[in-house]
Amino acid sequence: MIKSRWWGACCIAGDFLYAFCGYEAGYSPNDTIERLNAQQSIEGRECNWERFDRTPNDLRPLWGKKNCLGVAISPSEILIMGGHGNEGIVAILNTDDRRAYEHKRALHMEGFPHHHFDFACHGNQCRLGHDNETIFALISTDLPSYHLISYKLNDDFVTKILDTD
Repeated sequence: MIKSRWWGACCIAGDFLYAFCGYEAGYSPNDTIERLNAQQSIEGRECNWERFDRTPNDLRPLWGKKNCLGVAISPSEILIMGGHGNEGIVAILNTDDRRAYEHKRALHMEGFPHHHFDFACHGNQCRLGHDNETIFALISTDLPSYHLISYKLNDDFVTKILDTD
């Protein structure tokens, strides 16, 4: 990668591997998005990380987020959700115009006593369901407890499915 990244997330969308969010050395928010052509890498062709050259305001919904989850919802859109740092959000990263759009703010955490939309998805353990609308993720609100959650696109809540403790 071009910039080091701690507590970030990554996912595949189309032919590319995307890295986003997290913090740089010195604990300052990493405000960049980078991508690598995964298809070229698989084929053994030379490829380099590419940084999105956009103004900071284009990526503002992602600033200061760490341990968020990211999952491709189409070949050109990545849903980025939660994360510690300020209030968790749901944003859509459009990989064609290279902008992040706030999709929803502060979803209700159904089944959680605090209902505060702030969680960590360590290791980006999430996936899009077979219906292409429901995201499943393993999250933590307070370590060492983990919870399996679901979120259906455009809902106003996240549902706890299972506690792992």
